[in-house]
Amino acid sequence: MELYNHEEEISLQELVNIIKPYLRHVVMISIMFAVISLLVTKFLVKPTYQSSATFIVNNRRDEMNQAISNDELSSARNLASVYSIIIQSDAITKPVVVNNQFDITAEELSQKISVTTVDGTQVIKMSVKDQNPELAQLYASKIIEVAPGVINDLVGVGDLKVVAQPKIPDSPSAPNVKVNTLVAGMLGFMLSLGYILVRYFTDNTFKSVEEVEQHLEIPILTVIPNVDNTFAEELL
Repeated sequence: MELYNHEEEISLQELVNIIKPYLRHVVMISIMFAVISLLVTKFLVKPTYQSSATFIVNNRRDEMNQAISNDELSSARNLASVYSIIIQSDAITKPVVVNNQFDITAEELSQKISVTTVDGTQVIKMSVKDQNPELAQLYASKIIEVAPGVINDLVGVGDLKVVAQPKIPDSPSAPNVKVNTLVAGMLGFMLSLGYILVRYFTDNTFKSVEEVEQHLEIPILTVIPNVDNTFAEELL
């Protein structure tokens, strides 16, 4: 049988016709990926909890109720970025670990901490993640006890104050079961569709009389039907 290439443009309807016979398989594979992701996320991946505290960086003139200029406000915002780096450094984590006799190292505690400035303002949000919600809150509480004093001594300008205390989280921050399940289902859908299309475009054989007439532009004189062995033996 002659070979040909699928080089002509294919319409959306033709793509639908290609996929339609395998639609049940596509749906089943998508569901299988989603179910596997759901089970793995729910039963094999350990949840992580996050406890957060909020700081604000003030110019020390604020304490005397004096008006501050835009430059001083901008300076306080820049200090917020500096303070964010210091909070994750050994200057903070080491005394926290040593003073409270935590069963982790300063480096391990630093890896649990994430610090960000809120929308480029003077506000700093510090979060501590741990698989134990009580420990996440405990680490955060001890950090905010140490951080303001250490930072104010090190930097010497500005003033760091706690505006929101860390709380014990009620629910895990990760993994997100719904998102993981949805992403896995979409991945299964995309992979199965990709396999079907790749298989179709790499298959250069004719599948019907119509394809032969369309691509070779010659008339078909006769067609030899497929005959199974049992029927052929009966004819003999």
